[in-house]
Amino acid sequence: AGALEARDLFGGMIRMRVPRHATDISDFRPVPDHQEVFVDATHAVDQSVVVEILELDRSLRSPESVADEKEKEADAGGAVAGEVRAARWHFDALAKANESFETVASRAEALKLDDDDDDDDDDDDDGSGGVPSPSPAAASGQKGLKGTPKTVVSYCVGTQLVSKYREDRTAANRVQVCLGLVSIPEYETEILVTLNTPLNINPKSSSAAYTEEEEEEAGG
Repeated sequence: AGALEARDLFGGMIRMRVPRHATDISDFRPVPDHQEVFVDATHAVDQSVVVEILELDRSLRSPESVADEKEKEADAGGAVAGEVRAARWHFDALAKANESFETVASRAEALKLDDDDDDDDDDDDDGSGGVPSPSPAAASGQKGLKGTPKTVVSYCVGTQLVSKYREDRTAANRVQVCLGLVSIPEYETEILVTLNTPLNINPKSSSAAYTEEEEEEAGG
């Protein structure tokens, strides 16, 4: 699953590496102008990458955006802390949109692009199901990535228990969600990148049929 290739996004305004076998969903159905969506049903059932260009919402950076009072006290102060709050908000908003039955945010961090990032060897267990949760610099796909002086990259990694086509909880799949947020205050813009990877496919899920087809092809 690890092979990546560079793709032009938004008419060439952005260039980003995505899984080589991912298909541009706009080849099959309309996608909003502010989104790019790629899916890989060949090598990872229901894996998807979604890139969105959004207007920067400064209210998400406020301590008031944190619902839990204990988190609010522990997460107060600083532009970088505000970006962590924003990433977590997007993670929770996605869970709500997905009608997630169970949501766990296991790790959230942020850094400015000009910060040194020498923590690549951190192998601490973060509860992400054994799938690595890279630092923002590593997730960007290249070292020394530079942005504007105020650009901050944040991310939130966790799992969501979600079903397809309004199937009930008994058919839900546990999905790892790796969400990255690039905030560019000078342009009042943020870029949201979300990688969704099922950790397991429930036998009762409609996605199980794709898994069975793959197994038959591999065995045949």
